[in-house]
Amino acid sequence: MNLRLVFSALFACFFMLSCEKSISINNPSANPNLDELKQYNVAYGTDSAYRMDVCLPKGRAGNTPVVILLHGAYWTTGTKETMTRWQDSFLRNHIAAININVRNADTLGVHYLDIVEDMHNAINYISAHSKEWGIRNSGYVLVGMNSGGHMALLYTHKYNFDDMIKAVIALAAPSDLTDDMYLSNMIALGKLKELEAITGKPYVLGTGVPAAYLDASPRFYPKKTPTLLIHGKADDVVPFNQVNAYQVILNNTKCYNRLFPLTAAGYDLNLTDPAVAGTVFKEMQNWCWQFGA
Repeated sequence: MNLRLVFSALFACFFMLSCEKSISINNPSANPNLDELKQYNVAYGTDSAYRMDVCLPKGRAGNTPVVILLHGAYWTTGTKETMTRWQDSFLRNHIAAININVRNADTLGVHYLDIVEDMHNAINYISAHSKEWGIRNSGYVLVGMNSGGHMALLYTHKYNFDDMIKAVIALAAPSDLTDDMYLSNMIALGKLKELEAITGKPYVLGTGVPAAYLDASPRFYPKKTPTLLIHGKADDVVPFNQVNAYQVILNNTKCYNRLFPLTAAGYDLNLTDPAVAGTVFKEMQNWCWQFGA
């Protein structure tokens, strides 16, 4: 477990209330009869990993944004609880937030296509329960951190065949698993096994990159879905020049996008700093209202 990331996640949550600013809601279609709804560990399938936390604001309507959150931790570990701080912040700002678990990758049988399937099943479950919950049945905003951001980008730009995802937000996420510098960084960090788990293929430095690494890279499958990239310029895992190159590709595809750089931040985005945490949330909040409402 990456203790630095865990500490960052826990520490940041104590500051979110003080550094947020709510957007004023003037929604004539809001339903005052709908109370706030919180349901935790809702099962969306038979596997023990298939759980979601559902937090929906009071007075929500059909045009209330709905975000679906996906945690990080190098694909192989981690749970939805590391994204709870963001879920709580969205809820306080009248944005419906659903925080999902998926299966963790391993070298034996769970790889990126399996996690794509998990995400698809979770999204379909949300849509199927939209009337019961009083939310929209499509047009969701997918939000992911680190490896969760990678999967959010991959799903949105390559596997969003039914256009259920209306926009995506990726925080400190890799977009190119074939990038030499990224591969070198992962090897230096002792994270090669995690890459081999998500792709299902081994890699030896200096040899050809297996096709699965390209297939699992959002960079090579751009789509015109609005994309917000939040990235630290001092990231020692996913080099900043990778996200720069990805933005060029998105621009060439005429995909509406925004790259929000954090000058002194690394892979954890410096979220222990309350000012940074507040700025990051404001960017995400604005994106959700712009493209998810």
